[in-house]
Amino acid sequence: MARYKEPFDILVDGEHRVEIKTCPSSRSDGQWLANIHRHGVLNENGTDAYIIRLEGVPGSKAALHLLLKSPLGKASLRFSVRSLLYKYPTAALDFLHFAKTGELPKEKP
Repeated sequence: MARYKEPFDILVDGEHRVEIKTCPSSRSDGQWLANIHRHGVLNENGTDAYIIRLEGVPGSKAALHLLLKSPLGKASLRFSVRSLLYKYPTAALDFLHFAKTGELPKEKP
């Protein structure tokens, strides 16, 4: 667990600084909004990756977890089922790999 003043939530294997964001679904449009900033300030220098927990996934009782490497360069991200399929198709698999091995995914060519 990170100290209160750290720019990340957990330190994995003493190496990977990870920020965790939980996103309930919007009932009106079925999308999720992840605020990457802290108190309106975007500072990704002390974070290696983000775990995004999407709650209220249609057709599932479980939440969907995504792993996105830092920096993202955006203060917030909006997810939809369509964006999960087309823009972030490997993010859930990257999370499973990280959960099993403790290793961040390699850079994609």
